[in-house]
Amino acid sequence: MKYIAFADVHANHAALRAVMDHANITYGPAINFYLFGGDAVGIGPNPNDVCTILRSMRKLLAVKGDHDRAIIENDVANMDTEAAQTLEWTSRTLTPENRRFLEKMEEYVGLKSDGLEVLLVHGSPENLKTGEVYANVTSAQMQTMFERTRADIILTCHTHMPFVRQWEDKLLVNVGSVGAPRDKDARACYVFLDTETRQLNFHRVPYNINMVVDSMKRAGLPSSLAERLYYGW
Repeated sequence: MKYIAFADVHANHAALRAVMDHANITYGPAINFYLFGGDAVGIGPNPNDVCTILRSMRKLLAVKGDHDRAIIENDVANMDTEAAQTLEWTSRTLTPENRRFLEKMEEYVGLKSDGLEVLLVHGSPENLKTGEVYANVTSAQMQTMFERTRADIILTCHTHMPFVRQWEDKLLVNVGSVGAPRDKDARACYVFLDTETRQLNFHRVPYNINMVVDSMKRAGLPSSLAERLYYGW
């Protein structure tokens, strides 16, 4: 089975559109499912456009991110000032249909594919909402994750910093961020996964950052969040 795994779009329509176009051109009808790791909203200026695209994807399996949860629960207490400001604007802007879409996203997705157990979470297996897994994760920590989940491939998100690590014959992956990378590469990020061949490719896709920044400024969203898009941090 072949998958496109992506996450942390953060209301960046231009980045999502660029990723979907690239994936369709590169892999086309070979894609069996799209795996979305959460955070459709927050930061960016296009929450409705992003949610509408995700809603239209028939082969989509999606989990909630912490920004999605903040909208659903109407609770920004644990967010920093800029994130809270953006989420309050998002809450006022989001349509009822798109709010319901966020509510229906899963807590996690587990699936069996070509004899492998694949687990998709937003944070970490231990903390689905805000757990953070980085590339410097130790072998002992990976062993604990794989033994507790019994997964062969764990797809994490949330940190916006892509990586892949191997423990024995198992893979731990962070799929990076479509709409707000934090690894000093401003291009949108997504992953192609083939569970039959165990092929895993990271892709970086340029998009029109100027257009997104201009839209953020017109919406009155924090300028510091907009400027970070240029630097991937």
